[in-house]
Amino acid sequence: MSSSDTGRLAMRVVLCLPVLVLILNVAALAQRQLTLDDAVSLGLQNDEKYLIAKEELERASGQIREAWSGALPKIDFRGKYTRNIAIPEIVVELPEAMGGEQTFKTGTDHDYSLALTLTQPVYLGGKVGGALKVARYYASYAKQKLLQARHDVVYEIKEGFFMSKLAGDVVSAYDDAINAAELNYGNVKKLFDQGMASKFDLLRGEVELANLQPQLLKARNDSEIAEINLKNRLGISVTEEITLSYEFDAADLSENLDLESSLAYALENHPAISQQQYAVKSYNKVVGITKADRMPQLTLESSFDYINQTSTFKPPSDSWTTRWSASLVLSFPIFEGRAVSGRVMQARTDYNQARLLEQQIEENVLLAVRSAYASWQEAVASLQSQERTIAQAEEGLRIANLRYENGVGTQLEVLAAQTANTQAKVNYINAVYDYELAVAGFLRAAGYEPNVAGDKDE
Repeated sequence: MSSSDTGRLAMRVVLCLPVLVLILNVAALAQRQLTLDDAVSLGLQNDEKYLIAKEELERASGQIREAWSGALPKIDFRGKYTRNIAIPEIVVELPEAMGGEQTFKTGTDHDYSLALTLTQPVYLGGKVGGALKVARYYASYAKQKLLQARHDVVYEIKEGFFMSKLAGDVVSAYDDAINAAELNYGNVKKLFDQGMASKFDLLRGEVELANLQPQLLKARNDSEIAEINLKNRLGISVTEEITLSYEFDAADLSENLDLESSLAYALENHPAISQQQYAVKSYNKVVGITKADRMPQLTLESSFDYINQTSTFKPPSDSWTTRWSASLVLSFPIFEGRAVSGRVMQARTDYNQARLLEQQIEENVLLAVRSAYASWQEAVASLQSQERTIAQAEEGLRIANLRYENGVGTQLEVLAAQTANTQAKVNYINAVYDYELAVAGFLRAAGYEPNVAGDKDE
């Protein structure tokens, strides 16, 4: 190759480099890698249930603002025009010397008024303070509801993540099984062609390979469905390629979850219990607010009026008069048909029901913690057992292959060992899934705050 040809080739390579870099970047962007924390963080941004719970905080802020309005003055403006069609008259009897009977109109044809009114509650029997406390209790209730939704969403996303990841691992297990079955079938066929294996051994190899195909197909379908479900939870397009990054750490098995401390923590911090506690406080305040309807109420009212009364439609500019008044209004209910008593009874019933429901929720939470702890213990035992089983299955397969190669074992032994090894791998994968979900379920049951790396929405 001449130096000129070499130079042209080098120039082509240089020109193609940007295109190659662009292609590599597009390929990298086309497939998204997700860790468990990435999935949880993304799910919290897109999950409708969690977003709805966040909107409740806005409602709570509005209720607090509305409650404050009961203590603040209200200023109203009102403009009014009145056309008096029939004006009342009064008759005055005067002496004949003064003209006798006289008739006077008591109004004008046209009345104009502009009024600015201020109303300031002075005492409303404790209604304003009670309403403000109820609004604040509701804000705390909404925060706990948001936290409960966060716990639920985090668990559900973890469930979808592990199901998708481990379903893919099951596919890999069956791929490995088919590769091993194909390799075994190839070896048996060579031996059969050389007259060193029977027709029965060859047929058994074919049957074993054929039996694995539908299992692989089912595993792939399960994996595809699990991945689509995860994408839907995370708000990702089903056409986007994703790779789940996760490695199980067997050292986690040495971390013991403590039941007694978790039960105590749940009673103090579980969002479901906290929600109901704030609900009980709210209902208790509602009883007091309802009773306030029996109390006297004192209000300051002040009005500034700009008035014009004239017999012409267009009022003269020099005929406007002003009036400014201030009043203290005291009202006290004497008898209201026992309506207040009925409302107080209803409020007390709501309060008593809320207290009973609080006790029920506490019992349910403690039962859920104990149940989740038992599930975790079962998952640990199962995973430890499967770890031993998979090691035994691999050793059994190694021995079966060695015996067959040395002519002292049979094809049936090899196939049985391969089947046992594949089943052991699948069982181990399921045990890992059960263990991870058991841990996540226990944390949710006890009300522990989910720690999500990179999540700013605490």
